[in-house]
Amino acid sequence: MNFSGKVALITGGSHGIGRAYANALLNIGMKVCICDIHIDAAKDFIEHLPENLRNNAIYQKCDVSSFTDLKGKSI
Repeated sequence: MNFSGKVALITGGSHGIGRAYANALLNIGMKVCICDIHIDAAKDFIEHLPENLRNNAIYQKCDVSSFTDLKGKSI
């Protein structure tokens, strides 16, 4: 299956398992949106990616425990 150019939204993507998934998906050619409440950690993660991967990652502040926050997002 070809994942190149596909997009994934990763909740909690700046730490732990979410970060590992983001790395894995980026390495197989996917684009990722890191959805997290930890702004600095997410931005640091993206800034330290190799340039070819950095261009396929964005950050969106999002608290998944808040229905209001989720409802108001449009990415």
